[in-house]
Amino acid sequence: MKNSKLASLLSKLSQKEFKEFGKFVKSPYFNSNSNVVKLYDLIAKYFPNIEHPKLAKENIYLHIYPDEKYKDSTARGLISAALKITEEFLVANHIKVNNYKYKEVLLTELCERRIFDLFNIHFKESKNEMERTAKKDEDYFFFRYRLEILFSSIESKAYTPLTQKDIPGDIQTHDTENLINFFLISILKRYTYLQTKVGSLNVSLNLNFFDEIMDYLKKTDLENIPILNYYYNRAMLYLSGMEEKYFLSLRKILYKNFDDIDRYEQYNIFTNLQNYCVRRYKITGENTAEVQYDLYKFGMKKNILTFDEFEPISTILFANIVSAATSLGKINEAKEFINNYKDRVAPERKDTAVNFNMAKIYFKEKEYDKSLTSLSVVHSQDVFDKISVKNLYAMVYYDAGYIEELVLLLETYRSFLNKNIIIGQRLKESN
Repeated sequence: MKNSKLASLLSKLSQKEFKEFGKFVKSPYFNSNSNVVKLYDLIAKYFPNIEHPKLAKENIYLHIYPDEKYKDSTARGLISAALKITEEFLVANHIKVNNYKYKEVLLTELCERRIFDLFNIHFKESKNEMERTAKKDEDYFFFRYRLEILFSSIESKAYTPLTQKDIPGDIQTHDTENLINFFLISILKRYTYLQTKVGSLNVSLNLNFFDEIMDYLKKTDLENIPILNYYYNRAMLYLSGMEEKYFLSLRKILYKNFDDIDRYEQYNIFTNLQNYCVRRYKITGENTAEVQYDLYKFGMKKNILTFDEFEPISTILFANIVSAATSLGKINEAKEFINNYKDRVAPERKDTAVNFNMAKIYFKEKEYDKSLTSLSVVHSQDVFDKISVKNLYAMVYYDAGYIEELVLLLETYRSFLNKNIIIGQRLKESN
């Protein structure tokens, strides 16, 4: 089973999910293939070690068909059947844990079957629950749109006699309002992400409908929709060439609306703010270290240095935090950060991150030979890591008075920048 699609999928399940999957497999409603149940029970003995030798195709076949000669086509067919059941489990489990999806499917069924009384009960419950607990992100607005559409649909299916008591009023457009907000958040999320790639990478963009969207948002009160307000200010930050007022607006949104914003967006706003500090320094030479470090302390306090607790810390962010601390003379805090957070860097990049950032600290302490020793064991294929390493080598050589080494480095560095087709022109020029 090693290297199979089934193994790849099962390896991503948590222990809890794998147990739930077992209930799913053993339910006759979802699975009528008894051999898939036997396969699950065998895998359960070794899970999460999906690559255990006992789970090789031949051993699986022997376990399930002990009296038969091995047939590869039968073994592959069984694994394929198990894969299909696993995919069905993912869909069912997603709907089960995602209240929006569950309610939408339920209300759709009630609407199509014209079960009006039960539909109205769940419709009101869903709206009230969303207003109490939901964060107003794109999923919120899309689900609100779907709710209103279903409500309109079931109203059209129900015969209600028109009487003198019915007083004409304004036609409600809640469905279109929610659809527009969903569209604006979704498209700005994509476009503002693409904006971050221009300049650092050698790419160009053609953003359809972007100017019209920005003109519309300029005339719209966004205070009550923090996520849309965030994406608007994020787009304006890049369009304006990093004007400070958009940075301040973004920081206000993060600090003021933190608990009303989804974790994904909290992390994104935090990332945009720290990118501003780095870019601002490169564009104007302005020292943003103090603002930057306060932001990093907020990120550490709120645990939003990464998208979630399982994702490794970006080596760029790791380096930026150390740089901000050392530039403010907070050497001990920089060392403490490296020690406390080094294990949250991806294992394959941990040694590089630790040695490179210790090299920066040694440079700040004028321990030039120690800095060069740490740099000598830094190895990375990432083009941006290479640039950072070359920059630090140049600074150490210059301050230490190693002029011959500096001249040789600058010659190869210049050639590296000129020949590299990945790096954007703005980044080449700044370096």
